[in-house]
Amino acid sequence: MITVIYVAVMALMYYTGTMGQPTAETFLKTLELQLFATEKGRLMLPALLLLALFYPRFGFVKREVAGCKPEEHRDQILSAFEAYGFAKCGEEAGEQIFRATGFWGRLKCLFEDEIRLRVTDNGVEIEGIRRVAVKVAWRLEGYLANLR
Repeated sequence: MITVIYVAVMALMYYTGTMGQPTAETFLKTLELQLFATEKGRLMLPALLLLALFYPRFGFVKREVAGCKPEEHRDQILSAFEAYGFAKCGEEAGEQIFRATGFWGRLKCLFEDEIRLRVTDNGVEIEGIRRVAVKVAWRLEGYLANLR
């Protein structure tokens, strides 16, 4: 996805005439010139590759919420997800699957918006994109603390 964004920004700069670097006759030739004929362009390719390789390690997490029982705390679970614009979209192999509601919500997560909730021995585990999974787990813990 970052490659698509990079190419889109390059196209925007090319077609608006705001590219500070030399350009060629066509956008594709300009992109080739920028990626392979400049030092910054040659550094961009390995940087994108490294980011793509390590993104799953730092972009996705699993968070456990101890003491949460889906059958007892159904309303709290749904409220925690709804607070961040997510809704339950199905179940698969005992896991509840949540997705962002609407196109804008999905776009903000770069269409990597699937969050899975599964039952563990101690409670539930929330797995998915870091910036959503951590917030949902934190909010759910707060909801459960208020019940006690």
